[in-house]
Amino acid sequence: MNKSSERGEAKLGCIFLLLVIAVLVFLVFKIGPMYVDKVNFEDDLNSITNKAGVYAWSERMIAKEIVTAAEAYGFQTSSEEIEINRLTKYQQAPRIVINVQFSKSIGFPGYTHLFKFEASSTGLIGRL
Repeated sequence: MNKSSERGEAKLGCIFLLLVIAVLVFLVFKIGPMYVDKVNFEDDLNSITNKAGVYAWSERMIAKEIVTAAEAYGFQTSSEEIEINRLTKYQQAPRIVINVQFSKSIGFPGYTHLFKFEASSTGLIGRL
């Protein structure tokens, strides 16, 4: 092999691949924690739904607990974005169904994106 023809230049494709990998790693570190928070908030929503059914919480108290839990994870929501239904007719067991719309803004260099989510939870009404 002739060493005089080697120039030490990086291939353009290799640089592009490294750039793509760097962007993907940046996105994972920026967006990944938000999805972990989303899963944790949904777990809290299930817990709130079950407690609301067992202890016969009012709609106002349920909404307050949900907003507090959402804010703990950095999500934005309001009482208007929370739908609470108590299903008692034609059911084997009465249920409470809660639907929540919530969002979170994530800042990127030169851009801020608003991620919007929706979660739903169902629980039994009454004590077991």
